[in-house]
Amino acid sequence: AAQRSRLVEADASPCLAASFIRAYKHRMPASPTATTPARERLLRAGARQARRAGVRSITVRAVCQQAEANLGSFVYHFGSRDAFVAEVIERWYGPLLDQMTATVDLALPPAERLRALLTAAAEVPW
Repeated sequence: AAQRSRLVEADASPCLAASFIRAYKHRMPASPTATTPARERLLRAGARQARRAGVRSITVRAVCQQAEANLGSFVYHFGSRDAFVAEVIERWYGPLLDQMTATVDLALPPAERLRALLTAAAEVPW
């Protein structure tokens, strides 16, 4: 009987531990890598690296490491470093250009539009 009770306890322990782990994982908040797609994490990491040290400093390995993504994922989403850098630049400067051009009156002569655009660019907080 004593031998049998030890076997029952040994069998119950893994089940109890498994149910505890499932319950604990259910309550844990998801990590950023689990909730944010790899493509988005890679682009954010590239933008951070470009802001910190310039676009030329972007390396595929550093971006992948910072984004917690593998090299295969990088190649799948972007194909090459040049395509990745082009997308980082587009994401970085696209909204800025839209904001500046929205402030320019299109009815002005070209020279005045250019002056207004440059004035708007000078006022943007970098």
